[in-house]
Amino acid sequence: IDLIGVDTGYQNKGLGRILLAKSVAYFKDRNIKDVYVATEGENVRANIFYQRNGFIIQGVQLVYHRHF
Repeated sequence: IDLIGVDTGYQNKGLGRILLAKSVAYFKDRNIKDVYVATEGENVRANIFYQRNGFIIQGVQLVYHRHF
């Protein structure tokens, strides 16, 4: 899963949880056993969200971006 986003006006209503649950169900139906999510380390809300929904931190990796 690369990105799940919910517009700020609709956050805290369970929509992200529903999107994630539907995604996981889709993978299970197709016999996909491992699901990985990449988040930015400082995105505390996203990290808490995924952990509350059964994901565990497998590793931390620094990624550098440079914008021109």
